[in-house]
Amino acid sequence: MGDRGYVDEHGYLYIIGRIKETISLRNAKKINSTLIEELIGKCEKVLEVAVKGVENNKGFDDIHAFVNTRYDKFFTRKVLRKNILFFVRDKSVFT
Repeated sequence: MGDRGYVDEHGYLYIIGRIKETISLRNAKKINSTLIEELIGKCEKVLEVAVKGVENNKGFDDIHAFVNTRYDKFFTRKVLRKNILFFVRDKSVFT
């Protein structure tokens, strides 16, 4: 599971798609990782975001978000998490 891509003759990595986009949560709901990325990306401080499901020892996925933000000493991890939860809870993202 993961992303599909290739490395060109100059050593540059290109991501061209995903093998799996659905994250399976412990409450038996599924969520689309691309949709979560789009929602997190709406935060004005976020420059880049990548989301993936990482299987835990219970057979479900934990959501991991890799986020690159603009520098702002007041925009902490706690503030980012609060913003992410706001954007995710504001939408019906589960299937």
